[in-house]
Amino acid sequence: MRKLNLDILQEGLLGITPVMGAFYMEAAIIGLIKSGFDSGVTLNLSGAFDEVFQITWSAKLTPAQINSWKEEQHYHSAGAVGIALLLAQTLLEYTVFEEGTIGTGIDYWLGKDINVESNNSFSKKLARLEISGIGKASKRNSINMRVNKKKKQITASDSTKLDGWICIVEFSKPTSKLIKK
Repeated sequence: MRKLNLDILQEGLLGITPVMGAFYMEAAIIGLIKSGFDSGVTLNLSGAFDEVFQITWSAKLTPAQINSWKEEQHYHSAGAVGIALLLAQTLLEYTVFEEGTIGTGIDYWLGKDINVESNNSFSKKLARLEISGIGKASKRNSINMRVNKKKKQITASDSTKLDGWICIVEFSKPTSKLIKK
C-alpha cells in the first residue's frame, strides 16, 4: 500500500505556495475527520490506476479549527484539490502546477519543468487536471456522474491537445477516481 502524506502540501509544491498548500491540506483533513476518519485511513483509487493509498497527516486540529469549516462544499472541493495534486505528483509524475482560470474548463495545468528565469513558471504545460470533491456519493450525485460532468467541462481546453485528467474524490468512503479524458 502506498502512502499519501497530506503534510507535504503545507510545504508547498512548485506553483502552489505553502499557504495555499496548507489550506488544501486542512480542507482534506476536515473532510476526512468530519466523515469519521483519522490519519492512516485508506483511499481506494480506481480509473486509470487501481491502487490503495494510506492517507496520513500529523496536524492535530483543534475543535475550533474543525468548527470553523461549516460549508461542506468548500472543504470537499478544496480538500479534493489537495488529494488530487498529490495523486498527480505521485502517479502521473507531474511536479509543477499552475491554477487554471475560469473558461479553461480545468482547475490546474500540469508540468514537469520550470523556467526559473520567469518566476518559476512552466517551461512547458504538459497536461490538464479537472478536480471535484463529493462528501457522500448518492444516486443523484455519484462519482461516475461527476466524471461525466467534468468530461464535458474539460472540453473547453481541448484545443490545447494536452492530455486531460479528471480526479473525483469522495470523502465518506474514502474513494477516488482518476481518469484520462
